[in-house]
Amino acid sequence: MQNQPEEISKLLKKQKATEKKLDKLSESVSKNIEELKNLIKENTKTNHDLSMKIQSGKTTIDNYLENIKNKLDNLETKLNKMFRRKRLLKRVKILFKTIFGMLFLGASALAVYKLNLIKKNLSAPFKIIEDKLKNQIIVFRDTGLDKTKEYTDKIKKLAENKLKKQ
Repeated sequence: MQNQPEEISKLLKKQKATEKKLDKLSESVSKNIEELKNLIKENTKTNHDLSMKIQSGKTTIDNYLENIKNKLDNLETKLNKMFRRKRLLKRVKILFKTIFGMLFLGASALAVYKLNLIKKNLSAPFKIIEDKLKNQIIVFRDTGLDKTKEYTDKIKKLAENKLKKQ
């Protein structure tokens, strides 16, 4: 009989110690839950900011490429008006497409270079925009440029070297 009250008091002490441990654990769990909620809020805000930056970059590049296309169309129209003879017109068109093709590829490579910088800093999915630029280069190549692949490779190498230097 004497052992029972001692055992009961020992068990009560153990129970109180266990309750204290449970209280500490529940406090740490609630702190962790709050930290997770804050991290989720920050992550949501960061994702929104990144998507806005991606959208603005895509819009800027689309506008830039559209302007280049319009300028090329306007210049080709002016050439058609200036030169009436067919033979001379063909020669000038080839020269025109070659010169402006180089400029266009330079602008496209610059855009790809800037995208690579952004991709390096943000590590966001820019593959869609880069593919769009490459497709436009291929379309331009199909319109009469023979050396566009060569020019594209040279410009890409220059852009990669600049990235490595930075």
